[in-house]
Amino acid sequence: MIFVNVYLLLVSCTGEAPRDNPYDLFNPEAGGYITGRVSCFSGKGLENVYVVIDSTYSVLTNTNGFYFYGPLRPDSVFVEVSKSGYVSMSKWTVIRPGLVDTLNFIMNAIPQFFYKKVYSRSSNWYSVGWLYEVIIEAIVVDSDYVFDVESVSVTTGDTVVKLKYSEPVDDSGFAALFRGKIQGNDVVNMRGDSFQLNAYDTRGSWSSTVSTLYDFIDTFTVPISPVEGSEVSVPFNFVWRKYPGYYYHLLVWRRESGMDEPVIDVDSIPTMDTVFHVGSLSPGYYEWAVFIVDSKSNMGGKVSYFLIP
Repeated sequence: MIFVNVYLLLVSCTGEAPRDNPYDLFNPEAGGYITGRVSCFSGKGLENVYVVIDSTYSVLTNTNGFYFYGPLRPDSVFVEVSKSGYVSMSKWTVIRPGLVDTLNFIMNAIPQFFYKKVYSRSSNWYSVGWLYEVIIEAIVVDSDYVFDVESVSVTTGDTVVKLKYSEPVDDSGFAALFRGKIQGNDVVNMRGDSFQLNAYDTRGSWSSTVSTLYDFIDTFTVPISPVEGSEVSVPFNFVWRKYPGYYYHLLVWRRESGMDEPVIDVDSIPTMDTVFHVGSLSPGYYEWAVFIVDSKSNMGGKVSYFLIP
């Protein structure tokens, strides 16, 4: 009896043991894990990034950009990360039994158009007659927390215009206004045309959007005061004739600077208001116009000038 028991004990010790421990490195069924952090180029972690493993398993990053998933069968796995507004990325890695593999990603934000507008500005000058312009404005947002937008351009037909950086539009500096224009008598033929706006960053990411030029306004309200060419003492009032059906946009600029660098810029003046008070203005020659503006922001106005001695 004793001999039989010893024999059974020896057999049980020399046979193959079950490999059901997930941390047993000799167990081909043992699970491994994957973790990592997804961030943008500034180093800030990205929340709610969709992490997909072998097109089967998925997890979202937390508020600091970290993710964790497992157990997974030991093997080579394909990991993809995606988030709206960012360039998707993918990498291969190897899951090892009982170990945690680290796989980090740095995602590049796609420059996005937060706002865009294409409109006409028709101005009747005291010296040269009508000048027609197409104005293009766009606010581009870069969610990298590092503003790396390289260029913003607009294309219509065979015409391509690169927009100029104008100014930041928020305290963070990750959104900026770009502006450009096309001018000449032939631009009136662009009425109804589509304009494609493109934004590119320094890492090759880009996006596009389309806007339409709806109309040109070739009429204007009559400026009353200051009288064209007169000398004016401050304080004084700008006065113009009422033009029903439109609102007004008052622009005043130094003659040497031009209309695109106004010293007074007042938009959305109600149609019943025809007076604007000026309390102070430094000496010099000025040009000004009150534009009538339609619902699509198209503008028409007459340019006049005055002198503050």
